[in-house]
Amino acid sequence: MQPLRLIWLVSIVLLVGCGSDSPGNTGSTIDPLSLTASLGDSEVTLSWSTSARATAYHLYMASQSGVQKENFKILKDGMEHLAVTSPHRHLSLQNGKTYFLKVVGVDATGAVTASAPESPATPVNQAS
Repeated sequence: MQPLRLIWLVSIVLLVGCGSDSPGNTGSTIDPLSLTASLGDSEVTLSWSTSARATAYHLYMASQSGVQKENFKILKDGMEHLAVTSPHRHLSLQNGKTYFLKVVGVDATGAVTASAPESPATPVNQAS
């Protein structure tokens, strides 16, 4: 008999854009992105909606809340993944540890044009 496997889903949808005081914003509204995280054994698979104004998507993550492009290097376990596509599978994470994930869309100049709210995700060993 196969052991029961569970898949945890976390969905967060941002309903309104951010104002012009957002980092990287040149005064226009930032398009909202929805972000879904599917958790697995030592991994997280992220999927997000797209924005017509974004030419690329970047992922920022850390084991501390508040992760952004400007601070990921100083946060514990801070990481930057440039030009990622949806879905994006991140492997070799520590089970039971919460990671905070932030996906942003950028235009050809690198300006942020779309953003998903930060989402926490905690990989779990599904066999236990």
